[in-house]
Formats: sequence, structure tokens, C-alpha cells
Amino acid sequence: MKAVYSWQLQSAGMENLSYDFLSPETILAANVGAYAEPMAEHMLAMALAQAAVSNFIVGLKNISRSSS
Repeated sequence: MKAVYSWQLQSAGMENLSYDFLSPETILAANVGAYAEPMAEHMLAMALAQAAVSNFIVGLKNISRSSS
């Protein structure tokens, strides 16, 4: 496919695609790293939420043990 001069990918992951049909001069552009910081913030928020839920459940178990 010699007529393609540049190719813009909207996704972040482009390593699993085959580019054999492109010429070596074709310019590839992608959102590599675009989601790194938001994903790190999301994972930290999920870990903190899980810790809060776990502490709440442990607290409920301790309350039920002390009242029986």
C-alpha cells in the first residue's frame, strides 16, 4: 500500500498490529501513553476503595463478635 503517507491510530495500543502492508516511509501516530496517568489514578482510587470496604467489613465482623 504505497499511497498511505501517514496513519493515525485512535487507540493507545499499536504493538499487536501488523504493518507489513505499509511502506517503510509511512509515518505512524498513536495515543501512546495518553491514558497512563488517568489509569494510574483510577487504579489508586480502586485500591483505596477496596481498602476502605475491607476495613468496614472487618469492623462489622468485630462488632458482631463483641456483641455475641
